[in-house]
Amino acid sequence: MKYLLSIFFAFTSIVAFSQEEVIFELDGVQSMSITGQGPGQDAAINPYEGQDTFAIIKNIGENPFSIRVKDASGKTTNTPIKPEEMKKITLLKGSILYFDSEKKTKTTLLFKPIQF
Repeated sequence: MKYLLSIFFAFTSIVAFSQEEVIFELDGVQSMSITGQGPGQDAAINPYEGQDTFAIIKNIGENPFSIRVKDASGKTTNTPIKPEEMKKITLLKGSILYFDSEKKTKTTLLFKPIQF
């Protein structure tokens, strides 16, 4: 019974950690690798790495910035985000997510698994 409770609490902790929102402050004239490059190079850990996920991004700063997604084939898509705007971006397995900014701003990021 104690073993089952230990597993339950460990799993609960992992789920709670994996669904936390991350806040980034972009300094301007900056391109930041957010996820997909690998350990030591990513600014955020995607707890669903290796599977298709959603990145939910909200610009909580005063200036616009853009999201750049490079898929596994090398195709790049750019998406601008205005202040107070939220975007739900699909990150397919093998994609790399970047934040690009020309001015200081602040953003939040949350990863969610794609469930069918």
